[in-house]
Amino acid sequence: MRYNIESCAIELSVDELCALAHRGGHIDARRPHSFVAAEKSLDLKKLKLPREKGRDEGTFLQHTCTYHGITYTVWGRADAVIAHERILEEIKVCKKSAYLKEDAHSRARCLAYFMACAGDLPDVCVRMRIYLSEREKVQDIPTVMKRAELARFFEGMLSRIEPFARDLVAKDEERMPTVGELRFPYPNPREGQSELAESVFRAVRQGRRLFAEAPTGIGKTISTLYPAVKAMGEGYCDRIFYLTAKASVRREAFAAAAKLYEAGAKLRTVMLY
Repeated sequence: MRYNIESCAIELSVDELCALAHRGGHIDARRPHSFVAAEKSLDLKKLKLPREKGRDEGTFLQHTCTYHGITYTVWGRADAVIAHERILEEIKVCKKSAYLKEDAHSRARCLAYFMACAGDLPDVCVRMRIYLSEREKVQDIPTVMKRAELARFFEGMLSRIEPFARDLVAKDEERMPTVGELRFPYPNPREGQSELAESVFRAVRQGRRLFAEAPTGIGKTISTLYPAVKAMGEGYCDRIFYLTAKASVRREAFAAAAKLYEAGAKLRTVMLY
């Protein structure tokens, strides 16, 4: 998901939308699940599916709308579309069970809504085609959904990701512009600070690793955070992680971030320990 500042729109794929809207998890990896995840590695062309007239595989669909003042552009490819019968098909491969993740159904319904909008259709048949690999059997679960019903579902998905979207818009429209005009928060850099800061900026810009050694008191924390923040403002990175081994250094890093904030960079800083 990204914010296109030129079109003032949030851009993301339907897979990103579903993953973000249904994201979750549990700290206990042994926790049993009530579904069987789809096997995405299997080539769908190898499945012996019934032939159907007008079947179009891999149809690209895209939809742009404004919801609660934020413009979204969402796209994706349907596994198959049969236009004359108003069918959108999502194919999943399971081993034993036909129980799928929630985002599998969500993906199909979102794409069905895009199809309805593009073709001005009153309804779309959302067909979940499940291939049970161990039985080599195809199971179809068709559901006819009205366009208004699909619209409500899609808006519900957007409502789930709205906090993330608003934060992304605020970051690019409000916080990042302040970073671009950021100046070094002290009147005069100490000896070695300018050289270190320039090296850090070049490393971030070029996507390289930088190993540096400097004596205590030179101001290593601000000399690394400041150029990293400047690089973020120019689009070379979108977030910064500052890892420390000691609590005292952690507090220094947080204080340095506060100093940059006072200097004009409206950063959002979180300290984890």
